[in-house]
Amino acid sequence: MLTASKWALTILPAGLALGALLGAAVNPVMKDAPTPWWQLSGRDEVAVSHEQFAEAWPQDLSPFGGYRPDLDYDAEAWALPIPAYELAPLADEPLAPPPLPDEMPTVSYGVTEADSMADSAEAAEEDAFAAQASDPEPAPEAEARKSELALAGIY
Repeated sequence: MLTASKWALTILPAGLALGALLGAAVNPVMKDAPTPWWQLSGRDEVAVSHEQFAEAWPQDLSPFGGYRPDLDYDAEAWALPIPAYELAPLADEPLAPPPLPDEMPTVSYGVTEADSMADSAEAAEEDAFAAQASDPEPAPEAEARKSELALAGIY
């Protein structure tokens, strides 16, 4: 048992030390990939000097800003085919108050006087009373017919 413990105490620190050394040795430093052949031609070397002025690209040609056109987004290009009275609840300005009863339009429907209407209503009432008075008494109702079983008391 004593030998096994000596071996374990020797193997364990040796394994840890070997792992640390290999880990430090295998730490790669990434390098950039070589430039492909189709990108090697046509490159102008830029020489920096204080006499040269590099002009910046216009803002509208920059792909990072996007190619969105500068439109007038407040202009109404089209409108919904909805009547104005249905869009009234969505309006920003409040609705006008309703007109006063004196300002309401009056419609006569061909009748010029209220008296003529009252006269025609009274005449219709008198005709109804006259028709009711001239009607004879209604005939007495006949007895309901009973079936033979009901007459016999069976049903």
